[in-house]
Amino acid sequence: MVRLLFLACGLILLAYLVARLGVGLILDMLLSLRWSILPVFLLYAGHQAARAWALTHCVPKRGVLRYLDALTIRLSGEAVQFLTFSGPILSEPTKAWLLRQRGFSTWEGLAITLTEFLASSMAAAAMAIAGLGYVLAAIHPTGPVRVAAIAILLSMSVFVVLFVVGIGARLHLIGALVRGVARLPLVRDRVQGRIDGLPIAEDLLIETLRDSPARLARIMTIEALGQIFLGIELFVLLAALGEAPGVANVMAIEGSTKFITAGYFFVPGQVGVSEGTYAVIFAVFGLSAAAGFAVSFVRRIRSIVTAGIGFAALSFLTSLGRPSGNSVGSDRGVG
Repeated sequence: MVRLLFLACGLILLAYLVARLGVGLILDMLLSLRWSILPVFLLYAGHQAARAWALTHCVPKRGVLRYLDALTIRLSGEAVQFLTFSGPILSEPTKAWLLRQRGFSTWEGLAITLTEFLASSMAAAAMAIAGLGYVLAAIHPTGPVRVAAIAILLSMSVFVVLFVVGIGARLHLIGALVRGVARLPLVRDRVQGRIDGLPIAEDLLIETLRDSPARLARIMTIEALGQIFLGIELFVLLAALGEAPGVANVMAIEGSTKFITAGYFFVPGQVGVSEGTYAVIFAVFGLSAAAGFAVSFVRRIRSIVTAGIGFAALSFLTSLGRPSGNSVGSDRGVG
């Protein structure tokens, strides 16, 4: 019932945006994007391929996770995220479960998928911080634009600091957060006894990100490549709309929209919220709000197509038998 209420609110917001921006203007924008559809799909495929590649490097022992398996697991997670409207809350555990089907232990799988997720988030945050830093230093925006840019910059900087300090000092921040949530009355009974192995997952995560500098460098380089694909995708969409915001602005817009929309995963499909976020951020950077709406719509379509492919991949993976001998941590006694 609560999800239906959020969906209804999203649909109301979507209807308001369409009425506010104008149906005719939105349709004109969408028609202008026709030639960009193929490049957008190819670039998004590049993004997914890069993240799957990074996933193979997040395994403690190299060569254990095949790239094809990593790609199908990656796409399966995208399907779960889009179809269940749960964001990373269900998609990351689903990837961990699929990794278990490929021979890893439960907590190894969770460590691998969380390592990739955090590395990707760090790469996106770095992109946004660089872009926003340039905007504030070189363009000197004023008024609400400056306030919004500083707010986003500070929030992402806090995330980066927590990430670096937590990994560097071997702090189990994820475990502390999960245990805090697990104490809530409505959650306690559902998770009791199910998070006992979380410290093992965090130890493996820290081992990958802190104790293997060369592997961390490879992971972050690949994740940066994945974010570059998304930046180029946004640049292509803006070029099709006749907008030319500059590379720094594209980086800032891409990073900003990613982090803000992620906070609204509880809205089914992010209906209305995604379009509204893009419209507001585009307006902040001096671009057309209708252009932001159109870009969000096209990105929603390619996500739907990706979710369809991911659902097929999920069906394929769940139909396979579990291979033996892949676990890299069976000696840890985690099953």
